[in-house]
Amino acid sequence: MPDAVDRILMFHGTSTRHLDAILSRGMLPEPPVRLSALMAEANDKQGNHTASFEGTYMTVSHSLAVSYANSASEHMGGEGVVIAFSVPRADLVPDEDEVLFALAVPLALKLGWDAEEPEKPLGDWSSELSVELAKWYLADFDLTDDAVVSEVAACLDRMISATIGTDWDHSPRLFDPEMNDNGWSSPTWVRHLTSTPEGMALYREQMDRMCRVMAGIDPWRYPCQLESCKGRILYPIGIKEGDGCFIVSVGSPTEPLCHYDNVAALKGDETADVGAFEWLQTKELASAP
Repeated sequence: MPDAVDRILMFHGTSTRHLDAILSRGMLPEPPVRLSALMAEANDKQGNHTASFEGTYMTVSHSLAVSYANSASEHMGGEGVVIAFSVPRADLVPDEDEVLFALAVPLALKLGWDAEEPEKPLGDWSSELSVELAKWYLADFDLTDDAVVSEVAACLDRMISATIGTDWDHSPRLFDPEMNDNGWSSPTWVRHLTSTPEGMALYREQMDRMCRVMAGIDPWRYPCQLESCKGRILYPIGIKEGDGCFIVSVGSPTEPLCHYDNVAALKGDETADVGAFEWLQTKELASAP
């Protein structure tokens, strides 16, 4: 595993309808229009827990950003466009879906789930168990600070306690990591919790707090591994180089990454030939004709 990098080259897919505004005022953490909201509305799922949190979402995968750019063109009009950023690793808040997916198995195992006996009733939940789970879960990402463990444990305890309520029958189906609810990609227990307005509000508050306290994870230790490394920046992002996150370049979905202005000239750990992204981004650079 390479040493941790200080900066990461990341991408965001959007539409040319918003490009002039982005290049004039930068990326806002609460933009007037969000692609996730338009997609949810188109699928009759408006207002569900999958709506984005505060911040600008981005990914290390140029090809994944291209798919988002194409979706933005479909739902917003205009042409797809991909924006490249230089991102301080310490500022990157992990994507909430990534955090949830990585949590599914540790949570189920702590509750006593057994893949060999999937119908076996689960054990009791407790605040003590939330601390054990937080320590175990966070150790995979090299997060061992007591304050981080305590905050994550508290967030987990509030969400799980609200999910099971006072009359939980210990059914393994609620936390079975191999099950999704009605074809959703989210864990069943999250769908259950967010089925009421109160539960949704609690989930969004606690999940946001949990992700924020996990900011700065080394990309090599990201919850869903390197190619799925996604996250968000919570402050406005400008176009001038500075200490924070800034826009490096803009390109079309059909352009290979090596054709983007300024990308080849980067000198920091975020370049394609040094640092943690050697394999992933070299592969994308090599795909150019």
